[in-house]
Amino acid sequence: MAAAWAQWEHVTKVDPDKALHGGDTYTGIADTGTDALIIGGTTNVTESSVQSILDALASTEIPIFVEPTYRPTQFHTEAFSGYLLPIVLNANDPLWITGAHYEWVRSSDLEWGSVHPEAYIVLNPASSVATYTQAGCDLETLLVFAIYLSMMSTQLTATPPSHHIRTRKALLICPSCEYESPPDRGWHVQERSAAASERPYSVYRCPKCDTVITVRQHFRRTAQAQW
Repeated sequence: MAAAWAQWEHVTKVDPDKALHGGDTYTGIADTGTDALIIGGTTNVTESSVQSILDALASTEIPIFVEPTYRPTQFHTEAFSGYLLPIVLNANDPLWITGAHYEWVRSSDLEWGSVHPEAYIVLNPASSVATYTQAGCDLETLLVFAIYLSMMSTQLTATPPSHHIRTRKALLICPSCEYESPPDRGWHVQERSAAASERPYSVYRCPKCDTVITVRQHFRRTAQAQW
């Protein structure tokens, strides 16, 4: 079965800690043509503030997902479609890669069919999320892609152990001719680093123009993200 977001082209995020502009309403936002709404934020997000938005969207037909905060929260309403667990891939504080997720899962009685991983790469050093997660925002374009690629090839394991979620396979994009496809379709692997390498890398040759690119992973190849 395809993921709920497989056909999404536009998503709107609503921060409970930020007031709407004059004249705007939550139902009005939902009616703009966006494919889904995500409710979440970094600071001052409470169960009551999220629930009030869900109540305002009770008649909305588009999917509504909630990004849970550190404190356990559960929502029961027809407008609620599920949880998206944020994983900040370039966080220097591991709390925001696995720690907070572990605490949330351990303290919550969840329906696992409604829980999905959600990856972020934070690039705005002035943002609250960059401060909270100690995100390394000074990243070159290739490194951003390498972080993305390393996680897209990683299996995210949820509790209980029998429930597994695999992320979509990433695309390699040639910087010369812009040819793109998954790494295992057409790309010629020239070289790979040893599994124990501190910074694993793979060298690929473009099947269209023979350009050689090196992709370095941000994490060890053996790393898994566990909730």
